[in-house]
Order: sequence, then structure tokens, then C-alpha cells
Amino acid sequence: MKITRLSENQRFVFRWWTARDLSDYDGIICDGAVRSGKTFCLSASFMTWAMTNFDECIFGLCSKTIVSLKRNILPALRGYMKAMGMTAVEVASKNYMDVSFCGRKNRFYYFGGRDEGSPSLIQGVTLAGVLLDEAALMPRSFIEQAVARCSVAGSKLWFNCNPDNPYHWFKKEWIDKGFVDEPVAKELDLKSEIRELCRKKNAVIMAHYYTEGIIQDLADFVGDSLALAQKAAKTEADIIVMCGVHFMGETNKILCPDKKVLVPDLNATCSLAESCPADEFSRFVSAHPDHTVISYVNTTAATKAVTDVVVTSSNARQIVESFPSDEKIIFGPDRNLGNYINSVTGRDMLLWDGACHVHEKFSVEKILELKKSHPEAKVLAHPECKGAVLKLADVVGSTAALLKYAICHEGKEFIVATESGILHEMQKACPEKTFIPAPPDDSTCACNECNYMRLITLEKLYNTLKYEWPEIVVDAEVAEKAVKPIHRMLEISEKLGL
Repeated sequence: MKITRLSENQRFVFRWWTARDLSDYDGIICDGAVRSGKTFCLSASFMTWAMTNFDECIFGLCSKTIVSLKRNILPALRGYMKAMGMTAVEVASKNYMDVSFCGRKNRFYYFGGRDEGSPSLIQGVTLAGVLLDEAALMPRSFIEQAVARCSVAGSKLWFNCNPDNPYHWFKKEWIDKGFVDEPVAKELDLKSEIRELCRKKNAVIMAHYYTEGIIQDLADFVGDSLALAQKAAKTEADIIVMCGVHFMGETNKILCPDKKVLVPDLNATCSLAESCPADEFSRFVSAHPDHTVISYVNTTAATKAVTDVVVTSSNARQIVESFPSDEKIIFGPDRNLGNYINSVTGRDMLLWDGACHVHEKFSVEKILELKKSHPEAKVLAHPECKGAVLKLADVVGSTAALLKYAICHEGKEFIVATESGILHEMQKACPEKTFIPAPPDDSTCACNECNYMRLITLEKLYNTLKYEWPEIVVDAEVAEKAVKPIHRMLEISEKLGL
């Protein structure tokens, strides 16, 4: 195979181990389409890394069989080595080759991970690194044994795989894990360690009101989606740690392309964002070309890219009202928020049929029961709630608006129909007042929590700062399109004093 021009991803594979900010990483996983060049790029990068950094060491070259290794990897790798000035002496009968380069000499053994008996072939060997081609085709026991053999200081792991099953163990445990799963010593003062890492790395921690209280207390800034976006756009930090769900990290990255944006767990997605796949929404938009497209901030970057202006619950009504009264508008993805805005503005926006799994669950019956027990309590509700819940509310508003009302109002009791994480900030601001979480339909629960927000833990936050991963990456073309509606939102909000 002849490669005349490398893609951005291929160039990254070649150079990742040279990057100072990636020096703490133990390996790289390349998963992608067949014939994307990942096998050649990975093997050439592996060989260059090994011959540049080690001398008189042993490495492993692994595939499902030695035959497939010799067929799929070695021919192109030999050509690359020759072009780079490396010399190789192969001992085919013993399945290894000795490679020399710039006065260094290392040995590369060939291993086949065919079946459960294969791990015995690699036992007892001390490796400085291992390349595993088509790792998803190898037994788990073989991969774990190969990883365990890499005990030389500075050793790294190189995986090439393309799991054809979303439930394959390698995909679930290695590719999809979505967070740094390194053990954290119990004796560590995590709060102090996190603050020190922030100082050393010029990092800022942002947290949404729906995260756990311990995360909010540690954050440099706590806010709703609008406030977080406004803060991100102005920060001078080198690293932004977004303690919230994935789309919030994407928004920060779009607004700050020169910053490193981290989230503690990539599995922290959003039910609203998931309810509006970009490809389906794009087709919906294309079917109504005469409509202005307004998207809630709870969407992926790809969905924002087909949007004219983004809104949050803090500014949705005002931004909709900034358009002429006869403007044809598509609003997505939250049908409840869209219906609420239609009701208070007299608009007839075309709504996408999406909803938040938290705000959909509030029980009208249980709120009425709480009202009987607490007749003086004011009901505070987020506009993502169903219409029946909103009719019971004394105040309907964004998370920040509900917080402000609770602080400013003379009342002493409040029933709060939004994600229960906001009660932490309410109670901090008003310790003399009582805040009662509105229950969901599930009779076993007294409050309503976002399962995704609860994935953000102190341990994950620490590991994220320590290893600077997971990092949010947004496709450059998507980001270029998505930033325009976000900037438009920020400009309108500033103009309206929001």
C-alpha cells in the first residue's frame, strides 16, 4: 500500500507518543473502518517508537495467527523500515526479527493469539511494548497476558481493532469505558489534590447545578447551561474541566477551540440530546426549508450545526420573541419546553418530539399530595416539565431563575420540580428555608436525579485532571458550523441583558 498523503488521524497515530501532554498515557487504540490505513500507520509508528526509545529490549508483534501477521503487517512494515534506514534480520524458524537503527538493536517476537491456549506462548517474556493487530479477534486471556508482560519502564500498548459487536468485551471495557479507571489511594485528600492540579495546569473546573454537591463545592464556577457557555467563552484557563454532560463539553470546545476541554466521564450523555439524532434532525430541517431553526442547547454539536440559533431555558422565550411574530420556526428537541414557549408567546412553532428523562417523570399526583402537606410551599418548575406539572407551578423558569426566585422570595418552603442537584445550591444560599424535591412517578424514589450527571464523581474528576483525559474533540467542519448559532445566542442574550 502506498500512502501519499496522511489524514489528520493518521498523522496523530504516527506522532502521539512524542507529545509532551500525552506522556502519561500507556497506549493507543485505533478502531475504525476497514482499509483506513490504521494497520500500517500503527505498526510503523510502533516500530519508530521502539527503535527511538529503547536498546537491547524485547517487543511483541501480535495478530490472531503468525500467518496473518506475516501477511498483513510485515510486508508493508519492512518497506517502511528500509526507507527509514532500519535493518532487519529475520529468524523465521523462531518467529522473531532483530532490528538495528542508529546504534540500537532490539528483538521483535511474533505471537499468534488464536485461542485460549495462546497465552502460554507469551508467558515469561518481559516486553518493552506490544502491538496487537485485530485485537478484537484474540481471546481475552491472550490480550491480558500480553499487557501483563509489558513491565519495562516506559513500555506502551498499541491496539488495532474493529469490533463487529457493540457488546464485545474489548469494545465495552477498553474503547467505550469513557473515563480513566485508575485506582485512587484512599489516603489522598482529593479536594486538595484537585486544587493543586488546577493550579499547576492552569485549569478551571466548571460544574452544572445538577452535579453532586461535593462537585459543585469544588468547582471554580457553578451555573446553568447559559452561564457555563458565557463563562467558557471568556476564560483564560488552558484547560476547562466540564463537570456536566457531554454536550456541555462540546459547547465549551466549540467556543474555545484553542483550549483543552475535559469531561470526567464520556458516558455522561443527555437524554434530550440522544432524542434528537443529527441525521434525523437534518432531514426534518431540510423538509421545511422556509423555517428558522432554533435548537435547545441540550443537543450534540452536529445538531447545532444545522441550527440558526441556539437557546437555553434561561433565554428561549426572549430569543423566540426577538423574531417577527409571523416567523416560521422549528424548535427542537424538547417538546415540553417548545409547548411552554408556544403557550406564553402565542407562537405556533413546529416542534421536534424529544424530552428529558428527568423532567418527564414528575408525578402530578405526588406534587398535589405535597401541596396538601405543605400548603404554604411555592411550587417551582422547570419548563422541560410536562404541561400538567407546569399548571401546578407558582413559578416556571430555568434552573438559574428558580434559584434566584428561591433566594429572593420571602417564602420559607418550596417544592422544586427539576433535577434534585439544584437543591444543594438552594440550601447553601438559603439555609433557613426548606426545599422539597418533587417526586417522580417511581414510588420508590423521593427525588428525581439525572443518571448521567451522577456519573461525575470526585475520583473521576481527579483522574481526569491528572491524566488530561477524556478530552472533548469536535470535528473542525462541524465546529465551524455549530459555533455560529452559539455565538448568535450569546450576542442576543447580551443585547437583551440576559
